[in-house]
Amino acid sequence: MTGSRRRAARTTRLLAGAATLAVALTACGDGDEQAQQTPTEAPTAWTTAGAANPSDKPGETGDRGQAKVGKLDALQVSLPEGGKSAMVDPNTWPDIQTLLNSDQLKGIFPSLSLGNPRLCAFGTYNSVGGLTPKNTQCSWEVKRGVIGSDAARFRLQLRGIGADSEVVKSWDGVRQTYRGENAAGDNFYVDGTYGARRVLLRQSGLGSFVVSDGQVAAWFDVSMDDNLLNQDDPAKNNEAVRTQAFPTLVETFVTLLPRKF
Repeated sequence: MTGSRRRAARTTRLLAGAATLAVALTACGDGDEQAQQTPTEAPTAWTTAGAANPSDKPGETGDRGQAKVGKLDALQVSLPEGGKSAMVDPNTWPDIQTLLNSDQLKGIFPSLSLGNPRLCAFGTYNSVGGLTPKNTQCSWEVKRGVIGSDAARFRLQLRGIGADSEVVKSWDGVRQTYRGENAAGDNFYVDGTYGARRVLLRQSGLGSFVVSDGQVAAWFDVSMDDNLLNQDDPAKNNEAVRTQAFPTLVETFVTLLPRKF
């Protein structure tokens, strides 16, 4: 199978996988109790003080180069009253296709020119397969200008938005699976790193993080090809992703749900 066919097959599988969001949210329980609380003083960011695993590492504090944190419009979302669901109405979710504008993308990937996403897909959000009204996953393609060469891709998926306690519990379960795989080069960061509720970055180029205002949390996954930032040097590419692009992306997405509670 040629490189282009492999990539096409992988993209097809990825989009097919978007049909089922990983956040299995049921009744809110503790999440509803938390949602009813009114803070006396709203914090501005999650701190790293509550780290649950002593082996988790702090975030990268090196030179970000030309990368620049952007600001997203804060989501206006709330949980249903009466504990009927732990998921926010998907009509209020952002559309991945329009979530990042060209300036924000340039801030995260200053060496790239990313226009409109090439492939986008809806997702399902309940057991009967209800489709989201907006795109939950998109793929941006970086063409290298070489005839016959494969294009590198940056992919972004919204896994779900719901009660903080439920989203975090689901995300923690996936993180535990990744820990058990003991993959060399995986980075499990201290809770609160880059201002996010949870965050990790795998050697494979998969990044996963939760942003939260304290009541409502959103889970995002990103995938960056190993030649996205530097086609000729995978090691240099991986370092740039780990120390520049990924931290900047997470800090940009924190502004989507700035902490209030």
